[in-house]
Amino acid sequence: MKRKEISIYIVGGCNSQSEEKEGYYAAELRYKGKSRFIGRNIDNTTSNRVVLEGLIDTIKILKEPCIIQVYTAGTYGYKSMYNKRGQYRETITGVNNDLLSMLQKLLIENNHILLDNRSNKHTKRLKEAYMRFKIKQGGEIE
Repeated sequence: MKRKEISIYIVGGCNSQSEEKEGYYAAELRYKGKSRFIGRNIDNTTSNRVVLEGLIDTIKILKEPCIIQVYTAGTYGYKSMYNKRGQYRETITGVNNDLLSMLQKLLIENNHILLDNRSNKHTKRLKEAYMRFKIKQGGEIE
């Protein structure tokens, strides 16, 4: 089966000092030079959780099996989805196992392949994209 090769650039953040633990993510889905930006605000979260939720939301947009190259500033626990042989684990344990289990299920059900590449190179551009998203949604810039 021939899969499209797409890239997802994602950044997230959370104000853990606030009572609501307000977080956000900004993601860019890129295929053959075309981009689609998405973002969302999420309450009662952490920085790691918003990035995972953003990745899940972005992958849900895909309409066919893809090879997904992910660019983030961290690992966010992706490797805990796999055993030593590179096969999916039946049970995922540890931090954010609920979101990692959802991500794994989404990948399996849609026959996607996830590749990980940590990079801070695109963080500034994604934060700027998030600010544009927030303004478009009527939100205020802090």
